[in-house]
Amino acid sequence: MKNSTYIMCFILCFGISTGIFFETLMSEKIKLSMQQYLSSILQSLEMQAFSITSITGGLFINVAAILLICISGCSFACAPTSAVIFFIKGMSLGYCCALILETLGASGVIAILVTILPQNLLLLPALLFGSNLALSTYSSKRKKAPGSKLSILEPEYLCVFLILTIIIAVSCFVQLALMPLASRFIM
Repeated sequence: MKNSTYIMCFILCFGISTGIFFETLMSEKIKLSMQQYLSSILQSLEMQAFSITSITGGLFINVAAILLICISGCSFACAPTSAVIFFIKGMSLGYCCALILETLGASGVIAILVTILPQNLLLLPALLFGSNLALSTYSSKRKKAPGSKLSILEPEYLCVFLILTIIIAVSCFVQLALMPLASRFIM
């Protein structure tokens, strides 16, 4: 379990560096377009137009990620599924942070600390714990009964993933609550 934690953290860091790399190598036209999009989001925050519907996309994606990890716990695709999720999460974090810093300069650090960091302090450990649980469940089931079909319908397994899903939903609502606060510091 300790090795899988290190591997997933490495994959997350590799994704972050890849996201930063992509942002720095974008053409100036695309960069300008993305910076204008970021500025429009910040202006909507300033006008308090940010609503619960704005967060549903992130909530859906993050809950889908933990559900994929949960379901993958009964197949050999458990490790690749977790690795892909951590790589994509890292890439999006790296890209967003680089874009925010390039667009906002020094005030971008405050934006990252107020909006991105608190959500991911809840989200990333939940994903990591879920990934480790799925991997250890798959490994223990394979050792006990090789060749048998695995079931993820065990109550303890499902309860843990239900709690992780709730933690992920809370992390998305933490981001929603902190967005107006971030706009005050940035603008």
